[in-house]
Formats: sequence, structure tokens, C-alpha cells
Amino acid sequence: MMGPVKSILYGTYIYFLLHFIILLFIDNYNVIYLTIAIVSVDLLSFTIEYFYSNPITRFSITLSEIMKWFALIYGIITFGIYIIQIAIPIPKDIILLTLFIVVMVGIYAYINAHRIIITEHNLKINNLNEELTIIHISDLHVGSIRNKKMLKNLINKINSISADIVIISGDLADGYSPIKEDIFLPLKKSKIPIFFVFGNHDYYMGIDQLLKATKNANIVNIINEKIEFKGLNIFGLSYSFGNQDEQIETIKKIEEVIDLNQVNILVYHVPLNWELFRSIGFDIQLSGHTHGGQFYPMNLIFKMMFPYLRGLFKHDNSYLSVTDGIGTGSPPLRLGTHSEIVLLHLKKNIE
Repeated sequence: MMGPVKSILYGTYIYFLLHFIILLFIDNYNVIYLTIAIVSVDLLSFTIEYFYSNPITRFSITLSEIMKWFALIYGIITFGIYIIQIAIPIPKDIILLTLFIVVMVGIYAYINAHRIIITEHNLKINNLNEELTIIHISDLHVGSIRNKKMLKNLINKINSISADIVIISGDLADGYSPIKEDIFLPLKKSKIPIFFVFGNHDYYMGIDQLLKATKNANIVNIINEKIEFKGLNIFGLSYSFGNQDEQIETIKKIEEVIDLNQVNILVYHVPLNWELFRSIGFDIQLSGHTHGGQFYPMNLIFKMMFPYLRGLFKHDNSYLSVTDGIGTGSPPLRLGTHSEIVLLHLKKNIE
């Protein structure tokens, strides 16, 4: 139901955007057929991909998502141009240059989204038996746009790092294409253990298929339970689609897993309720979900929704790590953020 509705809304937006952009240069041009073509490719690609993932639909979806980013940016620019022209005429050469600059920025954003950087933080921790390094990653969104090529690049990065454990804080799968049992196999080559907690996207195509795929890749799922690893007491709180009151009640029940003789780590997909978690006794919270805002101007909107948008936050002796993530949501573009591996070096607090 939402597919056709979204397509109608998207098509309406594209129609008026193309119409007003063309009016900047010529008097009139019928853009209805071009609009229908753009929307049809988008709708058909997602529909076919949902049932049968293949290279053609994956390419079409990637192209469609990139076009949506351009549509957003060009919409903002076009609106600005018409406002400015009320008072000051803008030469067509300047308008063309502006539109061209957006293309160049888009190319940079695409390249930037496919470069994985490493961000390192030192955390001073009480009750630490031995110094450890955690690789914190999130939001791989493996599926239609990102798949095995990205995973191979990621595992090469991971195996080049001296660390003790990999923790994925949700959205391993994108959720818009079938999850095949071999989809995560490149991660099986990790030299260190990988642990994973569900995010919202991981539920979309069926959790059973996801469990089979992670098992085949030797990924350990932490499903609302705790594990112990080298003096770390790690609890994985899976994403919940329930209302806020239900989630708070669930969160309060995890107080019993706290071990004051160990370092208590909570892995929770969304960077929310940190104040509650640290009051319960968690030393570290690992989250993702926000993608750091991914690109301008969406980061400004996301910042209003998530005060802890990206980076490492500290309060007394508690930490919150919110990674920008590895993959991307929708357009495979990043502007002002990075696809990142976060290294958390846990150091003994001797103060």
C-alpha cells in the first residue's frame, strides 16, 4: 500500500521540480513522461528486488536512491533561486554553474560513502582486569545497495587491526531484499569474534533468515541476554517496536545483569536512554542508527531527533559511543560524515 502512495508523492515532487528547473531556462516543456519513467523505474525496481534480488534491480535501486538525493538538493536550490530572483535576477550561467557544482558534490559524496575510515578513542574504565580494544561497527545495511564487496573491504580492514572483539550494534541487514544464507559469509574470515545485536532493519525481511545467515558467518547473536568476554559483561538489548513505556519497562529489568566486578557494556541500536542506562550501572553503551545524519541537510534534522548524534560522549565514568556506521540508508552518499570503524581502547582508570 505504501509503495504506490510513496510513488505518487515522489512523482508529484519530481514533476514540479523538473518543471520549475526547466522554467529557469526555457518557457515550457512537458515533463510528465520523464516523471512517469523515473517513478516507474523506482517502483518496479523495489518491487522486484523485494521478491527476487538481481544485479539489474540492485543497479536501478542504487541509481534511483542517488537521484532522490539530487532531487532533494535541487529542490532546495531551486526554491532559493526563485526567492532570490524576486529581488535580484540571477544570470543563467550562474544557475548552470550551481547545478553543476551539485553534481560534483554528489560524486564526492558517493566516493566518500565507500571509504571506510578508522576512528580511535581511549576510554578510562574502572574495574578493568586487562586493557582491551573493541571494534565497534554498526549499520552495515547489507542488501540491495551494499553487499559482499563492501563486506570484503570491511573484513580486510578488521583483520588489519589489533583488537579483541567486534561488536555490531544493529542493522546488519538492510531489510529491503531477501536475506540469503550466504550473504554475510565474508565476515566468517574475521580473526576475532564478532557479536551482534538486532536493529530495526534486521527484522524487516524475517528474523529467522537473518539468524541462519549470521550463524553461517560465525556471528554470535546477543538476543536480550548477556555474555562474558575477558572481564567484560556485555548485554545485547534488541531493538523494540513497542511503545516507549514498554521499552522503559524492559530496560529496567536488565538492571539485574549488572556485575559490579566487571565492566558492564550495553549494546543497543538507538542512542537513547543513556541517562537511564548509566544510572543502572552500565559503563559503556554502544549505539548506531543515526548514521551521523549521513549528509547535509538531513544531519540538522537528525540532530533534533537524537541529541547524541555521533561520536563519543562521557559523563563521570560512563561512555556512549555512537558510530556513523559502515553502510548507508537510502542514497549511498555521505557528506559531512564517514563510513567508520570505531576503535575503543579500554584503559585502566588509575586516577
